[in-house]
Amino acid sequence: MIDEAMRNPGTEKIARLALDKRLKVWLRKENPPENVFKELYLQRAGDGLIASQNFPFWTKYVSHFNRRYPTEKTTILDTLLSYYKDSSLFQILEKAKKVSSSEKTATTLQLSLLNRWVREKKTPEDVATLLKVEVSEPLMKTYVHKFTRKWGNSA
Repeated sequence: MIDEAMRNPGTEKIARLALDKRLKVWLRKENPPENVFKELYLQRAGDGLIASQNFPFWTKYVSHFNRRYPTEKTTILDTLLSYYKDSSLFQILEKAKKVSSSEKTATTLQLSLLNRWVREKKTPEDVATLLKVEVSEPLMKTYVHKFTRKWGNSA
């Protein structure tokens, strides 16, 4: 309902105020970001996730939650990966990079995902298979560079 109201210029301001109030209540009740993600129906956004009107509110909530409850800290990426497989999330981010309003966020999240794979020691071949791309593609060249810098040629 709030998502619909935010798309209407006549009700957008009221919807934003209502959502801000709702986020404060969730924060006070220590509602985990994963639950708020679902409450905002973001798990249904699919390819439009990053461009969704509710996504910035949710990321703001994650930031406030982490500051207020440092022992329960989570990341945006952790939550997204609890709803989407690596390859699906990567594709969502690829599509979001083509939309000017979500390009910066999608690029940042995509780099976080690549860095996570490096930390997990996913080989370039594994990542290329996961994403169904050739190791010679520009994105994979970036990954190979990051992976080699961290782990050398043998991991």
